Amino acid sequence: MFALVRYLEDNCWAIVPTSHIKIFDPADINDFNKTTKYWVLWGDDGAYYQGQVFLQALLFLC
Repeated sequence: MFALVRYLEDNCWAIVPTSHIKIFDPADINDFNKTTKYWVLWGDDGAYYQGQVFLQALLFLC
């Protein structure tokens, strides 16, 4: 599962695997709160930064 995330520090948007979001275990794609702040891995430096999840989606590869 993937999530559309807005990093709060620099207002940057990214699509990340939900496994890169700390303490985030949704039951389905609608099971999250858009106002909650999560710690999200930033790919370039390997550190976690606060962000908000705005959308989740499943990705199926054929």
